[in-house]
Amino acid sequence: MATCIRKWGSHFIQTGELLVYRQGKHTKLRSLINDEDFKNECQVWLRQQTPESRSPTNLKKYIEETVFPKLTGHIKKETISEKTCRNYMHFWGYKYDEKKKGVYYDGHERPDVVEYRKEWLKRMFEYKKSMKDFDGDMLDVVLEPQLKPEEKEIVQVTHDECHFYANDGQRKIWMKKDEDILRSKHIGRSIMVSAFLCPCHGLLQLSDEQLQVNPHIEHKEAVVLRSIQSDGYWKSEHMLDQLVHQAIPIFEILHPGCTGVFCFDQSTNHNAMAGD
Repeated sequence: MATCIRKWGSHFIQTGELLVYRQGKHTKLRSLINDEDFKNECQVWLRQQTPESRSPTNLKKYIEETVFPKLTGHIKKETISEKTCRNYMHFWGYKYDEKKKGVYYDGHERPDVVEYRKEWLKRMFEYKKSMKDFDGDMLDVVLEPQLKPEEKEIVQVTHDECHFYANDGQRKIWMKKDEDILRSKHIGRSIMVSAFLCPCHGLLQLSDEQLQVNPHIEHKEAVVLRSIQSDGYWKSEHMLDQLVHQAIPIFEILHPGCTGVFCFDQSTNHNAMAGD
């Protein structure tokens, strides 16, 4: 208060006038969340959306393109932030959460798995001494390994598989607390992707020029797309065929004179025994 009095006194001495009292004279902003027409328009639209398309981004677009022009008579706004839309959805009872089916235990902490992991790490740290390393913000700085004359460079090649189903949906969606989201119980048709990658090239694949000078190579890239419905299940013999006829020949062209360490995850398919 003393500061205000000194300020007022100084202003009066200099100008001979009292300061204009501005408190409460700023423009009042009415919150849209209290506007019934606005709330009804938005909530009706949210209920009409599928769970996958219900999001603050789409709500923002709907408000700016439909609601504001429609209610322009008493709402004099043209834009709204995505953060505000997210807050509105929370206020109206929506929560961004994952629709879970159940609990899955993968056995990562089993004693035998832990012991195997320790041994695997020891081997990989030894291999790493003979591998290229990558540094820099974009990992574009290549650090060459310090090899002895008789040593070969080691390149790690990873393999992975992924299944995509016709009825796959977003894991996390905006839904109300008591809302029951119904989805098809059938997973639908699927595509399985099996691929090999290395840290320097990404996907193991040849350029058109490399393919032309190596006519014995049957495949340009180490990728397989397979449908369970039309091609049958992906089995260990299929993965071995991809390894022998795609991955290894391409690897030998991309990394001449190097030794490849091919890493596979612990699936039952990969642990299958050889045929009699």
